[in-house]
Amino acid sequence: MKALIVYYSRTGKTRGVAEKLAGKLNADITEIVDLKSRKGPLGFVGGAHDALKKLTTEISPISYLPENYDIVIVGTPVWADNMTPAVRTFLAKYPLRGKRAAFFCTTAVSGIDNTLATMAELAMPPTVAANLGLTQRDLKNAALLEERISNFLKGLPR
Repeated sequence: MKALIVYYSRTGKTRGVAEKLAGKLNADITEIVDLKSRKGPLGFVGGAHDALKKLTTEISPISYLPENYDIVIVGTPVWADNMTPAVRTFLAKYPLRGKRAAFFCTTAVSGIDNTLATMAELAMPPTVAANLGLTQRDLKNAALLEERISNFLKGLPR
């Protein structure tokens, strides 16, 4: 199975999960780069506002094209109970129609179900193989994180 991991990460938490998944799957990995600065407190507030309003943003072209893969795994942090504008833009710009896809998100506490459901809807709809939502508690506990990732990987096609 040829897999691609596509993710956006502001603080590095989602990047860390993406890198773990890529290592376990021997997958290609590419970061979604938001051309709007999301750094610092103002970037955080602006990002939450844009996510709440379900806005898109400008992103850089990605390194690998989803159509060249058997499965595409897309990851995002949760902002204001929604996916990030960069991931919303990616899903609009690179539809996963007819693809196998899986989604993951990282969050402080809430918004997992809404975010994962909306990602699947916007993906035009692909065949969703698996979903993974991780809270700060999951990310801070190495054993729990490994267990959650292992369970997610079991849901992926071989």
